[in-house]
Amino acid sequence: MKSALDSAFLRRLRFIVNFPFPGVADRRCLWEKVFLQRDAGSPLPVPPIEHLDYERLARLNLAGGHIHNVALNAAFMAAHSGTKITMGLVLEAAKAEVMKLDRPVNEADFRWSEPAATICPSAA
Repeated sequence: MKSALDSAFLRRLRFIVNFPFPGVADRRCLWEKVFLQRDAGSPLPVPPIEHLDYERLARLNLAGGHIHNVALNAAFMAAHSGTKITMGLVLEAAKAEVMKLDRPVNEADFRWSEPAATICPSAA
């Protein structure tokens, strides 16, 4: 938000670091890392996660800090309901983050239906 700073104040800054907004590939990497499964020796608990669609999450126009907030809120929501972190919970948390940013919300971007279970032909 460089434009919100006074020009006299900007002149007094020694360094100004630009952080470009992440593209789709970068956002996918951020989503994967924020839900990274830790090894057994890690002192941090491993959050129980169901399959997440990282390609779809990467299409959400969010920066790294917002992705972190979404992941944390989805984890709290899952803990509260006693379930795993699901794609539905992540999208619900993402919608809340977008609303918090006062951005327009396209409901279709946050709608999720669980994929139908596939029936193995040999089991039928």
